[in-house]
Amino acid sequence: MLRNKIIFSVLLVVLLSSVGQIVINRALYLPFVNRLEFNDARLEGTRSGNALVREGDFLLNLCTDWAFWDDAYRFMADRNEEFIQTNLAPDTFRTGPYRLFAFFTSRLNLFFARRLEPDNVAVRDVDSRDSLVSHLGEILPSAIQGGQHTSFFDHEGHLYILAWQAVTPSENRDNPRGYLAMLREIDAAFLNELATQLQLPLLLVYPLKPPEFGSLLPSTGDRVGPDVRVLLRSPVALQVSIRFPGINRHPLFGLQYVKPRNIYMAGFQSQWVVLGVSTLTGLLAALVLWILLRRSLLVPLKGYADYAKRIIEEQDYGIRLPAAKNLEFKGMVDAMNQLLSKVQVRTQSLEEDKNQLEEVAATDALTGLANRRAFDDRLDRLWAQCTTTGRALALILVDVDFFKRFNDHYGHLGGDACLQAVAEILRNSLRRPEDFVCRYGGEEFAILLPGSDKEGARVIASRIKDAFTSLQISHKESPLGIVTVSMGIAVEGPETHTAIKDFIDRADQNLYAAKKAGRNRFEE
Repeated sequence: MLRNKIIFSVLLVVLLSSVGQIVINRALYLPFVNRLEFNDARLEGTRSGNALVREGDFLLNLCTDWAFWDDAYRFMADRNEEFIQTNLAPDTFRTGPYRLFAFFTSRLNLFFARRLEPDNVAVRDVDSRDSLVSHLGEILPSAIQGGQHTSFFDHEGHLYILAWQAVTPSENRDNPRGYLAMLREIDAAFLNELATQLQLPLLLVYPLKPPEFGSLLPSTGDRVGPDVRVLLRSPVALQVSIRFPGINRHPLFGLQYVKPRNIYMAGFQSQWVVLGVSTLTGLLAALVLWILLRRSLLVPLKGYADYAKRIIEEQDYGIRLPAAKNLEFKGMVDAMNQLLSKVQVRTQSLEEDKNQLEEVAATDALTGLANRRAFDDRLDRLWAQCTTTGRALALILVDVDFFKRFNDHYGHLGGDACLQAVAEILRNSLRRPEDFVCRYGGEEFAILLPGSDKEGARVIASRIKDAFTSLQISHKESPLGIVTVSMGIAVEGPETHTAIKDFIDRADQNLYAAKKAGRNRFEE
């Protein structure tokens, strides 16, 4: 019996647990701890590298704030001294992480530059003859062409973080007047602050030696990130090296630190506690247990697990488990097959009910058009497309003129027939499969026209108005004598940025304006 086999196996495992423990630890635990420690060191190195990259992002945020500032845009037009005295005063350099401000024209000619001297005290204006500014002017075109708004570069033995941004008006980013570049020096104070923040003994490696220089660093998206390497320096320590690229993606400098192997050494030392137990006995016990469990339990269970996995992945409840060879599994297999049969029937029934409910829930019973719920779902999807892709979206709200009078005169059955006729006219007025019409509520209907501008919406509205004029549906209580509609149009395009509610309100206001102007018309 399987029960006796399992009891015997458990007793054998308990008897040989000490031996099995050391085997498992040697085969699985120590390699796992080793990988864990290397991965931890690599993640720690990545966090350290990203901390330096974030300094570049911080500088870029400052640069962007300046570049999108209208005063900076005007400064590049009139070079007014008030801007220089107010915003580029020495205190600006001493209180912020700046080494250099440099404004360049659209043709990358130097417009104005002011730098903080190496003594961190004096601030002076510089021109293109300054070696740092000259070097910046040489590398800036490559940075702009490569799309890198932040990068690292070196000059005369000094390392810098570069951030640049096009100088544009705050309301029109498509009309740049030039470029603003900011530099921050990676000096000893900067590195000490970073090491204190990360609580790591960081060591700057610059310049890199040929083996450390390597090839181009991989790029992630539109930027090149730091490259982390973890090496086994000794049995008790790891060396973490982080290489940072320059504008040309070649490694420019690096940071290094030594990480003690505390986790691995603790795990390694724990093995000596059970080293005296016989390895051979443990291997034999594991082999006996494996053969026994495999033949009597693991192989059959794996087969049934594979069938269960296949059923779940394929969602095919018509699959049946094969007949069990062991008596112990026969009852389980029969019960599972019966359960699968019931699940198959129930699933098919639920799917049919679900489809019917979804169709009913999205359809107006009287007109056969989509209902308000379907309108809201469709508008949400089209609005997301409009905001992400810039594709235009038009909305026409349609209201039957003097419908209450029609209802009072012809009765509710006549009113229902009128609404059905209106729905048919609106449905036939649309030509494209993607156009959408629904009953918005009462005698009000809504039309969504994806990809249509105001002119396209006018065409549809005019077609609807003409259709009602042609059909001449009698309405004795209307001043016009026939059923007419009023329409309000709203269009959302790339140049407008509103909320869905405001979009609908705009169409509703235009519908109200059409009614106020005499009905049987549309307003936009």
